[in-house]
Amino acid sequence: MSTLEAGASVLTGASGLTAGAAFATGAAAGAAGSIASQEFGNLIGAHQGFSWTDVAMSGLAAGFGASIGPATSGLSGFDKAAAIAGRAAIANTLTQGVAIAAGTQNSFNWRNVAASAVGAGVGAQATNMLGSSFGDLGQFGGNVARGTISGFAAGLTSSVMRGGHIELTQVATDAFGNALGSSLASGSLSGGNSSASRYRGDSIGDISSEIGTYNGPTAQQALNGLDPIGIDDGDGLFK
Repeated sequence: MSTLEAGASVLTGASGLTAGAAFATGAAAGAAGSIASQEFGNLIGAHQGFSWTDVAMSGLAAGFGASIGPATSGLSGFDKAAAIAGRAAIANTLTQGVAIAAGTQNSFNWRNVAASAVGAGVGAQATNMLGSSFGDLGQFGGNVARGTISGFAAGLTSSVMRGGHIELTQVATDAFGNALGSSLASGSLSGGNSSASRYRGDSIGDISSEIGTYNGPTAQQALNGLDPIGIDDGDGLFK
């Protein structure tokens, strides 16, 4: 999953807010998702280094996606997935525009727009199919597990559409880190009393500490539910 999909779970979580508040909420969750994804990847050796540019781009993409585009409140099933896909396309377009203006991207890529849109739609459908699964893990743990699976589905779809070699470990790591970071940020922004609400985004150390003490589902546990799809890597596409 690229930085433009980090924090994508907030695309449906900002209904009822003003555009400015929705953008702030989405941006915070998207940035937290990118931080958590990179930190978690560093911890398990799937990622090296840390990029604040990625954090900024993730925050912008999630903020745009949460505050603009087709409304999703009151929608369900395919209609909701289509609306979320539309939001993702607009968010990706705007984020690429900002990246080009800032000099962090050389040219506009329409394939990325399409990949983000379809990936977000698939992720939304996965979320709908999961329903209240993993309820035995508690509200926070269940959110992380469901977010990991839907994020994996979205990230894998986007990666396939972009073409080239696909690193499943990186896709899974990003999905888990984004789900964890977004859940931590959402808990904080909602003022909840769970352990997630301790996160305030003051520094990278805050979320790093949360990751180090996190006792919810691991990435492998969350992704166990994907076994039935029978991913076949015999053609060398996956790594």
